[in-house]
Amino acid sequence: LVSRGVLDQPLLYLSAYLEKHKAQYYDRLTMVRETHDLGQWLRFFLQGVVETASDAGRTLKGMLELKQNIERERIVSMGRRTQTAMGFLHKLFAKPVVTIRDVEDMAELSFKAASDLVKVFEEHGILVETTGYQRNRVFVFKDYVGLFG
Repeated sequence: LVSRGVLDQPLLYLSAYLEKHKAQYYDRLTMVRETHDLGQWLRFFLQGVVETASDAGRTLKGMLELKQNIERERIVSMGRRTQTAMGFLHKLFAKPVVTIRDVEDMAELSFKAASDLVKVFEEHGILVETTGYQRNRVFVFKDYVGLFG
């Protein structure tokens, strides 16, 4: 679909399905090689497409719900920071692990303003600091990352 221009990028990653069903994967390939029974391989593969598409749909639904909930319940309560916070939130979906320097660039803020924004995001449970350090801290958009694993 990507090569034909239908999609800009791949949306279904079958590798997790194939890894989860590795024994069946190899059994099916062996059957194709030994008996030329391609039908059973296609059924296995298409079942993977169905499961992967269903998982992707659930993940997308979770992402949309998370975004809406954060916007409605947390961002709107940030007062004068609301517009900046909303823009930064949208960028977190593309880069969910950040440092203060990243926030500076992403939100086009000074270091102090980026630090303050991160602190507010921590207070609202949107970002979680992961290093325990005072300097060079790393923050994770934990609820979003959690949707993938």
